Amino acid sequence: MKRVWLKCVMGVALLVIMGSMSFSAHAASKVLSNPRQVATNFGYEKQTQWDLVQFGTYNYKPIMWRVLKVNGNDVFLMSEGVMFKSSFYSKSGPTSWEKSGIRSYLNAGMGFLTSFNSTELKYIKKTKVYNSYKTQSGYAAQNSTIDQLYLPSVAEVTNTSFGFKRALDEDVGRCTPAFNNPQESAAWLLRTVGKGQNTTCVVSTQSCGDILFGDMEEEEPNTGYVYAKTYDIRPVLHLNIQKTGICKYVGTVVAKGRKTIVKPVNVISSVALAPKKTAITYCRNNKKKTVTVKWKKISGVKGYQVVYAKNKAFTKAKKTKTVTSRSLALKKLRKGTYYFKVRCYRLYNKKKIYSGYTTVRTVRVKK
Repeated sequence: MKRVWLKCVMGVALLVIMGSMSFSAHAASKVLSNPRQVATNFGYEKQTQWDLVQFGTYNYKPIMWRVLKVNGNDVFLMSEGVMFKSSFYSKSGPTSWEKSGIRSYLNAGMGFLTSFNSTELKYIKKTKVYNSYKTQSGYAAQNSTIDQLYLPSVAEVTNTSFGFKRALDEDVGRCTPAFNNPQESAAWLLRTVGKGQNTTCVVSTQSCGDILFGDMEEEEPNTGYVYAKTYDIRPVLHLNIQKTGICKYVGTVVAKGRKTIVKPVNVISSVALAPKKTAITYCRNNKKKTVTVKWKKISGVKGYQVVYAKNKAFTKAKKTKTVTSRSLALKKLRKGTYYFKVRCYRLYNKKKIYSGYTTVRTVRVKK
């Protein structure tokens, strides 16, 4: 009997130790954030701030990447600095990313991919890359490609959700020091093809971070290749961060280039920390102009978010309520059909980590 009791005690102690170890591991990890606007030292001016991570090694140094977007386990990264210099280097005739030499080098087993070990390579996602060239009135499509690493496009470096300005002229968020010459700004190559399909688009140095839609190219004699000017290279990639610690968080950078570097810590996906879904148990128009919503309790969460709108896409008259209870009475609603969904959240390093949403419930307010 004593042995049974002793085994039980030891089993409970082991579970407690394992739980504390798991908690400690999470406590030493970092959940990545999307680009955001932060106040400067002047207070009245704001600028974009990006997270920075380390992933891979080039020339015996860890590669630092700027986090452009976080979407669950998928993180879109762009190298913080330039990696090397190269030309676009494509067959003579219409220029395309698909047939470019720089694409081949970035995705070759004996090329830039040697910057990553076998484990890291497994987590670099193969991405369908949409390509285009500049026309007088806009852009026209070229063949899409499947790549692990590629150059950013004009659309991506003018995407405000990635932290850049939409304008094509000066943007300090696109500025970075030149390769082997940190006193100068880099002119770095984009995969978007310029006007006439025989030029390349670049982020230039004319005004820091402005975009040129076609720099001069000339055919390299006796080779049949178009030789673009040599530019700095800043590759991008999509990384699967499902494996905790596949990359390391090392700090932040703001648009004007000032970095805040910290001791590297493991990156953990918010998906790994997300609480499980709740479920709506009651959703009715039980009183005049009132809908009452109830849901299941989920242990360990900080609160619940109730979202409702007047269409199933949750784009019409959408409203959000955050509560700590397990029910909510919404009053003074107008007649009509409403759609409801609920999710819960927990706090991790003061950041809300949400579960998925419940199944959508529909209520018609008649009275």
